[in-house]
Order: sequence, then C-alpha cells, then structure tokens
Amino acid sequence: MFTKKKNKNEISNIQLNYNLRGKSISMLNVYSLISKLMDNNLTVFINGEIGTGKNLVAKTIHDLSNENENFFRININLLTFENFEKKIYFIIKNNSTIYIESIDEINLEKQLKFLDLLRSIFKKRKNEKIKNLRLIVSSKKNISQLIQNGLFREDLFYFLNIIPINLPPLKERKGDIKELVLNFLDRNKSLPFKEFDQSSFEELKKYDWPGNVKELENFIKRIVVLYPEKKITNFSVFNELRKSREKLNNNNFSEVLDLEFDKFFNQVNFQEYSGTLYDHFNHYFQKSLIKRTLDSFNGNQIKASKLLGINRNTLRKKINNLRIKINKEEKN
Repeated sequence: MFTKKKNKNEISNIQLNYNLRGKSISMLNVYSLISKLMDNNLTVFINGEIGTGKNLVAKTIHDLSNENENFFRININLLTFENFEKKIYFIIKNNSTIYIESIDEINLEKQLKFLDLLRSIFKKRKNEKIKNLRLIVSSKKNISQLIQNGLFREDLFYFLNIIPINLPPLKERKGDIKELVLNFLDRNKSLPFKEFDQSSFEELKKYDWPGNVKELENFIKRIVVLYPEKKITNFSVFNELRKSREKLNNNNFSEVLDLEFDKFFNQVNFQEYSGTLYDHFNHYFQKSLIKRTLDSFNGNQIKASKLLGINRNTLRKKINNLRIKINKEEKN
C-alpha cells in the first residue's frame, strides 16, 4: 500500500502539515485513506473513541480537498431538527464541506428525518449541479452494535458509510506516544521547556489512556507546568499518573461508573439480557462491593457489616447467596 513514491509523499505531507502523528500501521492506513480523498467529494464516516482525533481528521480531509473552501462543523444533538434542517439548507453551496459530529447520539425518530433530509440534499445537488459538496459524519460508538440493538437505522448507516475511516485508540498504538508527545511540545511553545528522557516514554506506554490522544496531550501540558525539574523522568510520569488515578477514584466515582456503563451499552447485545439486566448488575455490584469490603477487614464480617450498614446475619446470607469466597481462617 505504501510502496509508491506518490503515496509516500502525500502521507508525509499529511503528517507534517496537519498535526496527525504516528507511524503505526493503523495510522498509516488512515493517512492512505485521507490521501485518496483529495480529488473527490465522497461521503466519509469517521469512527473512533473519545479523544482519538475525529475532528482533526475531518478538518484535514477538508483542507486537502482541492476545491472546497467552506468548512461547517455541526453537532446535530445541540439543535432541534427544524433548526438543523434550516441550517443545512442555508449552508449548502459550492465548495463546501459539512461535518456532522456525534451521529451515534441521535434518536431513531431524528435518524429517519435526517435520512430523508440527506436524500433531499443529494437530489438537490444533482438537479442544481452543486459542485464540490462533501458530507463527513463521525461516531464514537460501535455503530454495528447499535444497529444490532435496534438503536441505529441500518439504511442510514449504509447511506453514510461510503468511505469508512476507523481511528485506533491510543492503547493500540503505544509506539506512537513519543512522536505525539514531541509534537505537543513543539506546538505549545508557551509552555516551560522540558526534556523527556527515554524512561518517561516507557512509563507513558504502561498506561492505557482511555481518553486517548486528547488525554495524553492534557497530561503532558500538566506535567511540564507542575513539575520543576528540567528533565521529566519515569518517576515524574509515574507520580503524576498515580495522583491522577487517585483523584479520579476519590472524587469522580460516578464518572468512572458512567464510563463503564457506556462501554457496556456500546457493546452489549440487548437480547441476551432481556428482562434480566437489573438483576445482572445488581448481582455483580453487590458481590464486588461486599467482597472488597471484606478484603479490607481481612474477612472480619462484624467490621464489614458495620461499614456496609447491614446486620451480620444479612451479610452472611448475601455471602452465601452470592457465593463470595472467604478464607476459613478469616471467618468470624
């Protein structure tokens, strides 16, 4: 895919001029797809987790288009459909890119209206010979799973999914972290100058970065400002990551829980849990909470029951019903 000199030059141009960084195979595939969109206005469907760079990719595709001058970024969820429709018809013109983000968050009723609107727009483009009009949409959720669960219209997906671009999460391309960090530092000249030694990059690779590239960028900005050392080492990175985790665990438990629920609902097959979802979560939440509390008191049920706010007999019943294992010598 990357043997032709022309492709190599185009990919280098994308990396150098549009702040997209990384030499992993998954990112090289992204650059290759972008380079093939320069001379056409095919609809693009960008899929990627939060912080993977969907907006940057959309803007890069627009900037590389030879004729398109106007770039309109719209979040359909922030508008009533009537206002969205008016806005779309107002901005349709020659030499334009319309980027609609978070397409996965609109409900089924709005999806049907959106599909009808798109058909009307493309018919209008053909009849009125509107040139150089491109549509780009993005999603952070697994659309195939949403379709399977009846939460996204299959016909709308096939209408939009002409050129799919899948952005990899950072945990799947940790070899790109060093290049990303150096690029962040180069683009933020107002920040204090700090040198990162090789051990710091190795420490950064140990973290999975659920917020992806955006989380990494914010972390780098924070550490160069907060740490007085001229050289950032693995110890600096470890300590700051530890503090970040502690703060998240102590102050934002509901946010962590919401994130885990989001992951579950993005991937789950609803038919498997029909009529049992509440019991499923109730079972595992209780089991995890009770087991963790008992572990904190080395299996002491009296202390655990006091912290949980339930009497000892109730705790014993739950231990048996939930099949929580406790070492015999730790039982009280």
